[in-house]
Amino acid sequence: MFRTFTLSEVHDIALDLLKNVDKILREEKIWYSLTYGSVLGAIRHNGFVPWDGDVDMYVYYKDLDRVVAVLREKLPEKYYIDYFDINSKYSHFFPRISLTGYDSKNFHIDLFYLVGLPNDKKEQVKFFKQTQFYINLLNAKKRDYNTKYLQNIYSKFYKRAIFKFFLKHFMPEEKIKAKYKELCLKYPIEDAKYVNFPIEPDFRKSIIDKSYFENERICDFEDITLSIPEKSEEFMTFHYGDYKQYPNLKGRNLGFNSIVEGSPLDRKRVLFTYNEEKTFEENVFDIINLKNYDNLVFCLVPKKYKPFIQQLRCVDDVIEKDRYSQEELFRIYEIENPEIGSEGGN
Repeated sequence: MFRTFTLSEVHDIALDLLKNVDKILREEKIWYSLTYGSVLGAIRHNGFVPWDGDVDMYVYYKDLDRVVAVLREKLPEKYYIDYFDINSKYSHFFPRISLTGYDSKNFHIDLFYLVGLPNDKKEQVKFFKQTQFYINLLNAKKRDYNTKYLQNIYSKFYKRAIFKFFLKHFMPEEKIKAKYKELCLKYPIEDAKYVNFPIEPDFRKSIIDKSYFENERICDFEDITLSIPEKSEEFMTFHYGDYKQYPNLKGRNLGFNSIVEGSPLDRKRVLFTYNEEKTFEENVFDIINLKNYDNLVFCLVPKKYKPFIQQLRCVDDVIEKDRYSQEELFRIYEIENPEIGSEGGN
């Protein structure tokens, strides 16, 4: 059996989890901050980015083991922390918090972390290359040494065979993890001017001014308050550029659907009528902001937009303009909320 989580349900779960994590870490006096898309949502939307189901959080690497331990001890049983210390198949260098009984790939809060960096730029480059080396080694061991980023380097058979032999006999997994941990603790974060999230593959974005995170500010996030960096706007500009500009459709994770084991939801079809007084993107934005949009029928759509609408996984069917009149559509489909159908989601 499978269950489909709508984006609204994912947000509800994530919000409850964020409440619990915030409470626990504050009680334990452990620093944390929302980051990446979660900070973007906080300052641009006062909550989740409407089309994004992911949650991102920073802690300091020096606190990571303690964070994992206290969250495992104090989080409600409906949540768990997936990490390679208990899951031999887990391939990431950072933990994820997820729903008990479900694969953390489908729904999660990413527990990212910051490590200290040297001030010298050449040493920063060296540090970046060293951490990436061990990350790639673990990825190769966990997944397959013949992954895309290694195919280009080890393109010939004998090189791949040598690399496989090297991984098996000279770099056991525990040694890779130990070397990586040693690197992450090499430069005390208290003394560092710059910090780094080593998993970030873009060197230009991996060197972060620690002043972004030195002080926190409390901000409204949906119906709760959470900690974000005091200089969130500067951090967003550094990471995203013009963060106030909404991405085009290709840049959005529209109609988030997470398929996991569970029970199917009881769903009714809801008509959503295309509003020609609005732009195409405004219509799409109305859809993804609906609270109960699973099994939507997006109707009376101009033909040129049909291929784009079909990409929205929250939309069950797309009916082109002129195929039916609105009155015929309302007779054909069961209507859960006539107001949504008749007013185009406003």
